[in-house]
Amino acid sequence: MLYRMRKFITLMLLGLFVSGCGTIRTHRTVLQPMGTELTASVGSSLFRLNKQRDLPNMWGGRDIYGGKVGKGFAEVKLMGISGSDEVEVVVFDMNSDNTETTLDRYIFSPGQQKVDVTQNVSLGEGRSDHGLAVTIHPAAEPEFVVSGVKITFLEVRATSVVYTLEDLTPLAGAGEE
Repeated sequence: MLYRMRKFITLMLLGLFVSGCGTIRTHRTVLQPMGTELTASVGSSLFRLNKQRDLPNMWGGRDIYGGKVGKGFAEVKLMGISGSDEVEVVVFDMNSDNTETTLDRYIFSPGQQKVDVTQNVSLGEGRSDHGLAVTIHPAAEPEFVVSGVKITFLEVRATSVVYTLEDLTPLAGAGEE
């Protein structure tokens, strides 16, 4: 009986150790539904993509509790529609790097944490926290891709657009290295 109990505990600990050593993955979550017709009016968001990665443990593997760390976002906002059916959007693509680990989140008290966060917006030439203004001509080029998400414009109205979204990244949401 004691032998079986030790064997069971050893296998449990080994299983926890092996599952805690999985590689860190990145995750992408688009807040709007994919593949369906959507309508957005001037001033609203066409899509928002939240970027995350697994929270690393002290051995460099991913957190066994499934913790995540924010890595930034990408967003496209509809700013206007001109009389010649030109769609004006503002594109944001914010990348963030965070040094938080499982020790910082679960072990140390808030006053003892040492976490560095770096953010940068990588659009156009130089840094911008206001996004990048882009004019799209849907009649000539109905597709526009930002951060691996394709926007296909189906109809341009006076104050709104009808469009669909498609995620072009492999294994979207399932993670990748």
